[in-house]
Amino acid sequence: MSEREYVYRSYKISINVWFFSYYGDASMLKLPKGFIPVVVGVFYSFLTLFLGFITYNPVALKKSFEAIGINLFGGEDITEILERMEYDDRTNYVHQNLLRKTQNEIGLDEVSLILEIQDIYSRRFKNNFSEENIQFIIQSLSKIEIQQINKDHVIDIFDGLKLYENSLEKSEIY
Repeated sequence: MSEREYVYRSYKISINVWFFSYYGDASMLKLPKGFIPVVVGVFYSFLTLFLGFITYNPVALKKSFEAIGINLFGGEDITEILERMEYDDRTNYVHQNLLRKTQNEIGLDEVSLILEIQDIYSRRFKNNFSEENIQFIIQSLSKIEIQQINKDHVIDIFDGLKLYENSLEKSEIY
């Protein structure tokens, strides 16, 4: 699994001027890996500090404190949420149902690629989830120079794929 060179952070802002109140996301930023996200959070905290307390509404005041707290802790990390949006439901479902060890060793890119190779195999042959199927996937991956995937990873992905197919069958029954 490749390390990210960036993180996505979301910062909050609360503006309360007498009867007008706004609480929500101020911005979403793509920050480089080594960047300290608190630096940006301080800016949005100052904005909330100056514009978030000109009210008597206790709920609005609470939201202002909440925004400052989130920002001073570096905002909310939304990197994984945005990355998951790039993949289809099947890939996300299979990846979420992998063993933790496998999840840490291979990412969504690899799972998506293995599922595509599995689709090719399924169209050609009928013996899905067999030893030949596993070898086909490993050989196909080695042709594109992906060597870190082993038999245990593929078996784990097959288990996740079976769970996904079972969940589809159950939803069709209802």
